Amino acid sequence: MRKALCPKCNSSNINLTTRGKLVVYECKNCNYIGQNVIEIDKLKEQKEKLMRMHLNPKLKREIDQYVQEKSSKKI
Repeated sequence: MRKALCPKCNSSNINLTTRGKLVVYECKNCNYIGQNVIEIDKLKEQKEKLMRMHLNPKLKREIDQYVQEKSSKKI
């Protein structure tokens, strides 16, 4: 399973399940059910793309902090 976090509570305690014909994620901490999660590997890729853009230094620091926070969660 890929490394992912719940978009509502940032927990890694999520499972892939089905609801009828839909495949969804279910968070065991906050009961979130949905198709969207924070994918750690994709988050790092997006960070690299954003860092190559011409963004102001403050925004780059905020992006870097956000990715480090999310990446440091135990999965």
